[in-house]
Amino acid sequence: MEHSTPDLLRIDAAIAAQEQLRGQLPEWIVDAAIAALRAQRNGVTAIAAGGVGVGGDNYGAINTGTIINIHGDDIDRNREVARTILAATLLSPPLDPQRKKAVAGYFRRIAKTLGEAAAALRQGSVPHGKCGEMLGYAEELPTVLGEVIGQQQAEALSRKLMESYAVEQFGSQFMHLRDAERNAKFGELDEAAGYFRAAAQSLQVRR
Repeated sequence: MEHSTPDLLRIDAAIAAQEQLRGQLPEWIVDAAIAALRAQRNGVTAIAAGGVGVGGDNYGAINTGTIINIHGDDIDRNREVARTILAATLLSPPLDPQRKKAVAGYFRRIAKTLGEAAAALRQGSVPHGKCGEMLGYAEELPTVLGEVIGQQQAEALSRKLMESYAVEQFGSQFMHLRDAERNAKFGELDEAAGYFRAAAQSLQVRR
């Protein structure tokens, strides 16, 4: 039997709040938000049950109760960073309008870069300039999100993004895959972009 903790109750409340947004936001945004929150809920449950240790790639957050457990290849890490940021943002305290606008703009810029990189890679092109953009976002992350999701968590996510920012190299990195598999892998960058777009739009409707 699951024992409800304050962290789990907060996540469950956030999931319920997202369900209430159906009809106000596009379904894909609500679905992305709920998927991100459920992934974080699974991490919290695993730690509470003793199934996951905090350490290595696992970090407890200061003010959200979410867990970072990011692994896989560089594209996987981009997607998981995006999903974790979406969940942590939904669990953060309300933001003032000016901060909300700034954070949402940051998320949209990342989504645009990831989406353009994915499109170029699928066409067999190198997404020139996107490494620099992604590295810049990684370096900005603690400043932009530290007070929103907790400084410890923001710094941990920044480090993960810095490990996987080299999107210009993804074409050669995944050259060994068959065309369909490679395109599916590049599609994960679109998923990451979708999480960031969902975070931006979800922020706009939060009170």
